[in-house]
Amino acid sequence: MTEYVKQEIKKCVDKIRSYPQGFEFTLYYNRMSMGQYNAINIVTKKAEEEGLIKSISIGLSLEDIRGESDRSCSDETYVRLWGKYG
Repeated sequence: MTEYVKQEIKKCVDKIRSYPQGFEFTLYYNRMSMGQYNAINIVTKKAEEEGLIKSISIGLSLEDIRGESDRSCSDETYVRLWGKYG
């Protein structure tokens, strides 16, 4: 991973860190390109590892259920926690 990519991930995680405790946000994976989907997964996994967010619900489409989608779910909602560092 290049230094530029690491800085971009840090910027995104810092933005999540700035959200108030209890703030909920939904990511609509079915509206993202595969590249955007992969990038946002890196960011959300990092934020989860730091204890900043927790997934609280997912949405499934018929394509997801039938295995016709290249994603595991259509959308996912997260809640901002206090976190270890936030």
